[in-house]
Amino acid sequence: MKKMEAQPVNEADLATILALHKRRLGWSYLLENTIADRVVGFPCEAEEFAVRRQLREAFQKVSEWFRTTGQKEKWPFMEGWVWEIDFESGQAMPKRQRSQTHQEAQEQDGGSCLVEGPIMTVGDMDLDIIKRLLEKRDAVADQARSHLRVFLNGEFGIGELSNIIQELGTADKDVRDWFSAMATTHNWPRIEDIKWVYRVDIPEKQVYLTRR
Repeated sequence: MKKMEAQPVNEADLATILALHKRRLGWSYLLENTIADRVVGFPCEAEEFAVRRQLREAFQKVSEWFRTTGQKEKWPFMEGWVWEIDFESGQAMPKRQRSQTHQEAQEQDGGSCLVEGPIMTVGDMDLDIIKRLLEKRDAVADQARSHLRVFLNGEFGIGELSNIIQELGTADKDVRDWFSAMATTHNWPRIEDIKWVYRVDIPEKQVYLTRR
């Protein structure tokens, strides 16, 4: 049985998966915004349908990349393991999948060890950085929503919107990278469950770990 260990990724393949990853992040964030608008009563069903379709395509392309690259580079395969990209190290990292039974058992036992609440107070310098990153992401998201409506009206093709989605994905990755770096530096609880996210309250200068 082959040992599951990190695999190198060449620059060309790394650039391809990074672009696909940012596209997936961009559509994912736009979907969150669209759903939030629908929940509060904005008529955006058509926008949500279009975003979900594009997001499915983005996920498929990421999956195709892992499949074809794994076959080309002869990455080992073991049942119950998947590959993820560590963009900082430029490697494909093996990750063990948790079985549904294990997840259900955790929920029955009261969930994971994560506890909802404030994690730490953020210093002024770090607060200024994340504030700028969040403002940039929000601005690009607003631009993407505007272009999505124009696209649905048939006024231009998908190309221009795709460029903005890529920019939105870059902005979202920058926010995620800030949280990841801070989590490592300050030994925050590590998030493995997608139901949990880090959130920063700018006025309070507090970082929270909260359920979605």
